[in-house]
Amino acid sequence: MLSHQQRDKRDPSGTLSKIVNWNKHMKCIEHSNEAIAVCSNCGVALCKDCSNKSASGKYCCSDNCLQQISFSESLAELTLERATKASMAGAYGSYLLGLVFLGFAIWGLFNDFMAAVVYMGLIGCGIMAMGYFYQRSAKSKIPVNKSSKRDAVTGAPS
Repeated sequence: MLSHQQRDKRDPSGTLSKIVNWNKHMKCIEHSNEAIAVCSNCGVALCKDCSNKSASGKYCCSDNCLQQISFSESLAELTLERATKASMAGAYGSYLLGLVFLGFAIWGLFNDFMAAVVYMGLIGCGIMAMGYFYQRSAKSKIPVNKSSKRDAVTGAPS
């Protein structure tokens, strides 16, 4: 634990200590008990009696907030799914374009046009490598609900 002098050197405004110790001063909006969590949607302080968890493990105070959290999570999943599809489309497009450039390089080889062989071959290989990295990034996407769950209060993995 840091002493007051050490903390003041690192954080002169004292903001860090306010963030770390928020639950010592925060009370539940319904029962005036000590808060154990904050609603992930609206930020209302919740006690043990009021706190409900969504399917993804986030704290919520009401059914309305639960619906909002579910809606935002479904939008995040949809966005991730579309980004993955776009990355795969970019990868296949890069493969196709790379093959076209390599085709021109092969054409230059048979027609004794060495500049085309060198430049088109290098460009074709570069574009195909770019397609490989697009495909690799598309496969590394982690679905929102499948990611490691974190505690809504502390942010630590649960």
